[in-house]
Amino acid sequence: MTVARTAAEVLDAHTSFELECVDRMYLNVYVPVLQTTGGAAWFFRKVRGKPVPSSALMAPMSRNFVAGIERFAESRGVDLVAFKRGERKEECMRERLRGFGGGEGVLFVGKAQEKTRVLRSERREYEPTGSHYVQLVYATAMVNHYYFYLVDDDFGPMFVKFSPYFPYTARLCVNGHGYVKQYYTGGRALRTETVADDTYDFGVKRMLSNLDDLKRIGFAANRRLLGVQRISHDSPLGQETFDGLHRPTVVDDRRASALRFGDPRVQALLAALLAFRLLPDGFANREFREHVGPLLGPRADAYRSARATYDLRRLRLRGLIEKVPRTHRYRVTAAGQRVALCYCRAHRRVLGPALAAVADDASPPELGRLVQRFDRHVDRLWHGQKLAA
Repeated sequence: MTVARTAAEVLDAHTSFELECVDRMYLNVYVPVLQTTGGAAWFFRKVRGKPVPSSALMAPMSRNFVAGIERFAESRGVDLVAFKRGERKEECMRERLRGFGGGEGVLFVGKAQEKTRVLRSERREYEPTGSHYVQLVYATAMVNHYYFYLVDDDFGPMFVKFSPYFPYTARLCVNGHGYVKQYYTGGRALRTETVADDTYDFGVKRMLSNLDDLKRIGFAANRRLLGVQRISHDSPLGQETFDGLHRPTVVDDRRASALRFGDPRVQALLAALLAFRLLPDGFANREFREHVGPLLGPRADAYRSARATYDLRRLRLRGLIEKVPRTHRYRVTAAGQRVALCYCRAHRRVLGPALAAVADDASPPELGRLVQRFDRHVDRLWHGQKLAA
């Protein structure tokens, strides 16, 4: 029996194209000084020369902003589309992109009402003197936003969303997933993404100058996840190998008994293989017995040459070891090492600790507490059914 290759090995031999890039990126566009009420007050006093900052000064600016957008659309022959409530903006973009003649430019301008942060002015009273003053405060409001849908030779389809109300923030969306779209939709690619909603989660500041640091972290996370996906993506391959090891098999008209996970003798055999993997000259029957015997505990004396010969034969028929030509010695194969590592690590590091956590009633860890809670719920369920009956 030849142990099947892992999915990672299969994919390594059939990977014809690999692309690593930033897929979709949202960039906030703003004037830093205008993001605070104090900064906005400074702007109106020092830049605009107005002694009393108020929202009345913002209204003409907003009207001029909207008028400029409408003039642009009309002069360039660009459609100004009012999005309906619940309409998917990306679908509208894709429809218009199909009829686009090519090159760079503005595809259309969309308008939609959305909630945003705006500056208001409030009239307040100064209690010690009873005099009144105007205070700038931030509030939220439903206002029209304008989406400029663009096509760029380097970045592909993208959009810029403007808020026409002070402090006139914007958002730029660069969407690069069109580069891999053709391969992915054709079922010929494995796509892995890392999403960063808040760069501070990775200890990276939000300025665009830190993009290289964020890319380095994201690409490294992708590679780690891809290594797991390449194995889990084809899980029947591992299951087939495991099932095959658990069943007797016939190779070249010779029967090889099962290697059942958890069986003390099987675990001892595979643990011994790990000790022989790096020996250039391999190992003989006697050396094999010397390693396996102590692992069997009280039954070590009963593990004699005939039993070792039987075990070596079934390990060889399953491809876990191979004969060194013209000798009576054996070598551990790469497949044998993988199977031995899997059996030993799963038994010692997963099965043993998990059962200990479940069975330990004295001071149960988190896993034990969860199992106990599950048991109590099941007991109550059965008790309730009996009472109802």
